[in-house]
Amino acid sequence: MKVFLLCALFFHLSLQAKDLPGDSLYQIESKWSTQDGREIELKDLQGKPTILAMVYFSCKYVCPIIISSIQNLESKLTKKNRNQTQVVLISFDPEKDTPEAMAAYALKAKLDTKRWILMTNKKEDKIRELAAALSFKYEKKGEGDYTHSFMIFILDKDGVIKAKIDSASQDKAVLVDALNKLSL
Repeated sequence: MKVFLLCALFFHLSLQAKDLPGDSLYQIESKWSTQDGREIELKDLQGKPTILAMVYFSCKYVCPIIISSIQNLESKLTKKNRNQTQVVLISFDPEKDTPEAMAAYALKAKLDTKRWILMTNKKEDKIRELAAALSFKYEKKGEGDYTHSFMIFILDKDGVIKAKIDSASQDKAVLVDALNKLSL
C-alpha cells in the first residue's frame, strides 16, 4: 500500500511539473508574503498575462519610475486586456517591506489590489534566486538604500518571459505589443 501511495504521489507531482514549461519562472519553488498577508507560491500566479518588476517600496529614485512606467503601460491597454492582466511587484527589501508596509504603499499609490500583487520573501536566497533568473541585479548601500537594475517584464500565463525592457528610456511599445498578443 505504501508503495502504491508513493507511486501515486510521484505521478501527481510529475504531472504538475509538466503543466509549466521548463523556462517558466513559476518553476521556482518558494513561498512569498503578499500585501494582504497571504502566503503564495510563484506558481499561484499562473493563468494570466503578468507585468512583473522587482522594486523596494521605500525607494525614492528608480522604483517610483518603474511603478509609474507600469501604470502608464496599463493605460495603453484596452480595458479588456488591462482587466485580464495582473501586475506583480516583488520587493527585495523584506526587512522594511512587510505585508503591512506593502498594503500601505498600495493604498497610498492607489494601486488596484484586485490586479496588483505586492510581495516579498523573508529568505534572501529565494529573492536572489528569482533575481538571478531575471538577470536582475541589486545591492544594498548604506542606510537602507539599494542600487539596482531597471527592468520590467511581460510574462505569459505560464510564467515565461515574452518581453522586457531594461532602461527607463527604452520604448515601452514592445511591452504593450506583447501584452496585446497575450490577451486571453
